[in-house]
Amino acid sequence: MGISEVDGSIVSFTLTLVDKINVEFTEYPDIVTPLKEGCPLFKTNGLFNDNGFFDDKNDIKLGVSSDSLRIFFEKLPIVSHIQNGRIKFGLPERKITCHD
Repeated sequence: MGISEVDGSIVSFTLTLVDKINVEFTEYPDIVTPLKEGCPLFKTNGLFNDNGFFDDKNDIKLGVSSDSLRIFFEKLPIVSHIQNGRIKFGLPERKITCHD
């Protein structure tokens, strides 16, 4: 994810190669939670290095179904969503991004 150093908004998203053991092909039921329209903002204080970048290496999992692609960053239960167009960001109680 490209995150703006100025306001913490998501400015780009690139999905790179994912090991096939981290890809699951299945139907996913909708997660029914409170929904807000908008885009998540990230706290950026101390996040970027001198070059304006940071790397957060993390194993992600992909969930592929007939009508969706889900990217799982964490295994925490989703308690709310932020929706931006066709993209939903799932958030747990701590308000960190769990899935897109």
